[in-house]
Amino acid sequence: MQPAISTSSWRSQGIPSRAAKALSRAGIGSPEDLRARSREDLLALPGVGEDTLRRLEKILGTEIPSRAAYWLGHALPLYVTHALLRAGIHTIEDLETLTRDQFLALPGLSFQALGRCEKLLGGQLSLRPRFLTISS
Repeated sequence: MQPAISTSSWRSQGIPSRAAKALSRAGIGSPEDLRARSREDLLALPGVGEDTLRRLEKILGTEIPSRAAYWLGHALPLYVTHALLRAGIHTIEDLETLTRDQFLALPGLSFQALGRCEKLLGGQLSLRPRFLTISS
């Protein structure tokens, strides 16, 4: 495990003061902490913009992934991607747990978006909620 990075340490690595404070306040004190966050998580912090992200990626030696890239990689339009992420739907498995009514109740999603997601899934979403079955 790499040592924790304080606000002053973030600053010494070229991170602006406001962003360094925000990282520390958010409990991001090490490269491992950074790897556990998405671009969207970091951009939501005060003082963290694209320039700061590039500096953090340089510190990590790798790109900080975007949650949106998952859905965009499955050829979903950006508006559908953002609506799914706002609803906390991050994977195909999350999507499969929704009924058609639940999907259509999500802000920003339409019948057209439903059709695209069902095409991705290879079939329609359920009409009824799915319950876990516990076998003994």
